[in-house]
Amino acid sequence: MLFRPQYFKDFAYLYREAKIFEKYHDQNHHYSTLGGLTPNQKCSGNIKLLPASFKLSNKLTICPGSVHLIRFICSDRILDIFGEKYVMPGEVEYEYVWATIDTAKEKLFIYHDSKLVVKYPYPLSKSSIDLSRFDLF
Repeated sequence: MLFRPQYFKDFAYLYREAKIFEKYHDQNHHYSTLGGLTPNQKCSGNIKLLPASFKLSNKLTICPGSVHLIRFICSDRILDIFGEKYVMPGEVEYEYVWATIDTAKEKLFIYHDSKLVVKYPYPLSKSSIDLSRFDLF
């Protein structure tokens, strides 16, 4: 089974597909940092679960903070961040960049070799996702 980039029409679809991917990944992806083992092979079986009293909020909102992504820039020089496209300068063609979304400032910062290359406005939705209709546990 080979996974390629996918687009998710809604949160429910993403949630279902994430479970499938996680099972596949943990059984099949070998990591050199785990001595060539898969996550399932490395797991001791001593899994720590959240306490029974843990309650997840019914609303999923975007909190102030940072989201970091590493992306490779191809010859078209397009950076794809969650389906949104940004044109990158020629100096990062065929290079990896570090993209940081500052959710408080609603800005996207692009770094290469620890140097700020470009920044863009990154407006965020003020709405939230209602999680009460999903069976998350």
